[in-house]
Amino acid sequence: MQSALRAGYFLIVGVIVARLGSEVMAVHTVLVNLGSFLYMMPLSLAIASAVCIGKVAGNKELSAVFARTAVFLGLSVSTLVSLVLFVFAEPVLGLFLAKSS
Repeated sequence: MQSALRAGYFLIVGVIVARLGSEVMAVHTVLVNLGSFLYMMPLSLAIASAVCIGKVAGNKELSAVFARTAVFLGLSVSTLVSLVLFVFAEPVLGLFLAKSS
């Protein structure tokens, strides 16, 4: 259900943006791709952390320590990625743009 809602959202926004012109659609596409790429790092950490914490909890070990470590690691990576993107916004977006001669 959640995936269907997300897909519907992107479809509706894509149709609205497409009516605004090709340049707006290109910028929208670049930002959606960049957002998806940046979302994958914290998501992969969350999935890996859930697996590790589940394994530790199943063994009746100290899962709270692993949970705190996973949250700290996730927040650290997300903050670092956000800062890098904030500081180097133009060079990062420049990777998606063609150089005009």
